[in-house]
Amino acid sequence: MNDGFSGPLDLRAHDSGEWVVLNALMYCSLAGRTYGIPAGFITDLASIPAILRPLFNPNDNGRKAAVLHDSRYCIKQGERKDADDLFLEALERCGVGFMRRWSMYLGVRAGGWMYWNSRDGLTGDDFHG
Repeated sequence: MNDGFSGPLDLRAHDSGEWVVLNALMYCSLAGRTYGIPAGFITDLASIPAILRPLFNPNDNGRKAAVLHDSRYCIKQGERKDADDLFLEALERCGVGFMRRWSMYLGVRAGGWMYWNSRDGLTGDDFHG
């Protein structure tokens, strides 16, 4: 299965609940647009509320999509819905099942606005090193 990513996701533990992307990664969408995830980018994989964490493991086959989504929210180019729709597409291409991917998508649609509205684009705090 072609997940659209240029290679494997290589992460190193950072602060509690955060990971550093060790290798730059590219994602080519089904529409043919390419999105970059820079090396050194810090991600939490998936911002899952504590009460739902037993149901959703952020460290499974959807983690590449989660890192892509985090990077799009930090870069903040385009509309939030574009980032969320790209997340849904990447989740499917990474093999995340229908119910789980739609639950995750609806979660970011419902609650992602808080993080999106708190951002002005990438900052030095988004990178390690």
